[in-house]
Amino acid sequence: MVQCADSISSSLGDMAELIREDPTAAIAPSKARMQGMISSSLDAIDTIQTCATHQKRIVDDILTLSKLDSKLLVISPIVAQPSILLQVTYKMFKEEASKAKVELEVREETSDSGFHAHYAFLDPSRVLQILINLLTNAIKFTRDQDRRKVEVVMGASKEVQHSPEVEYVPPESLNNDFLDQPEWKDCEEFYLHFTVTDTGCGLTAEQKAKLFLRFSQATPKTHVQVCFQPR
Repeated sequence: MVQCADSISSSLGDMAELIREDPTAAIAPSKARMQGMISSSLDAIDTIQTCATHQKRIVDDILTLSKLDSKLLVISPIVAQPSILLQVTYKMFKEEASKAKVELEVREETSDSGFHAHYAFLDPSRVLQILINLLTNAIKFTRDQDRRKVEVVMGASKEVQHSPEVEYVPPESLNNDFLDQPEWKDCEEFYLHFTVTDTGCGLTAEQKAKLFLRFSQATPKTHVQVCFQPR
């Protein structure tokens, strides 16, 4: 949000300078520059609004932490377009990735069967929350690498698809009748999957063992290593 605000401030300063140079702004090159700066500023404002909305959701989620402990977290499904969700994620992180000189790419994976999820009945705020957590870490641990790339791939399939390159962590409990709840309606079931890949340092076997432990990190000096790692 701060980066977007800086971008808007810079654009407004450039526009003010342009008007001083050409009060009528009648010259074609000046008008084209002005339009470009306005378009960039509007895009930055849209990103600020998206990020602010997510911050509000985080505050709301803090109030429901007790429900997490009690396994009573509420999922509120609505009809949404997964592709739009993917683009919203990209818009939220493109400025941060650009500042860190990290190449950020998002794309939809084409299913072998040709199955494509144009619409889905899901909770977009929860999906976005997970993607934000993954992308925040991906960019954080990629910014100091020689090769800096983060890729988000979304796909959909009629059947469960397991990648041989992924280590799957079994859930503590699996509620098989979860989708039988009334709010999910009578819809056709399919699997929507997101893959976040980065060129960061990765995790050792010892660090992976701490992955799902509360208040645990691979190392307590993570913030120092990321901010002040020598090149």
